[in-house]
Amino acid sequence: MDLKKENQFLLEENKHLKETLKVYQNHLERVIECYSVEKYRSAVQKNREADGTAPQDSDGNTYRGKSVANY
Repeated sequence: MDLKKENQFLLEENKHLKETLKVYQNHLERVIECYSVEKYRSAVQKNREADGTAPQDSDGNTYRGKSVANY
């Protein structure tokens, strides 16, 4: 009986660990995606500034801030 209970306990623990793993994987994928997008935006902004094509306001000032819109 002890082996049967231990086996059941281990199966339950395995199930919970798999669920936890899925949560962490999903979170990690979102973090990587967000980081990649921000890194891409930063690279584009640097390239635009180097080329002189960075977005400018009506006074000709180059925009260097982060976008406030979250789509």
